[in-house]
Amino acid sequence: MRVLKITLTVAVAGLFIAVVTRTQQKEMSDAEYTKQALLAAPEAVAKDTHGCERNDADAAGFEK
Repeated sequence: MRVLKITLTVAVAGLFIAVVTRTQQKEMSDAEYTKQALLAAPEAVAKDTHGCERNDADAAGFEK
């Protein structure tokens, strides 16, 4: 009984942490996303790039 109680407590705590961290992610603007992507790219790639494409879960081809 004690093991079951500890297991359930850990499971609920894990779910709570997962939900809280998921809701704290803020949406980046396109300009901020492009800036971060170009800063992460090698200089030779970033110097001639005028933009980048964002693929996320809402894009076509991704299953939720």
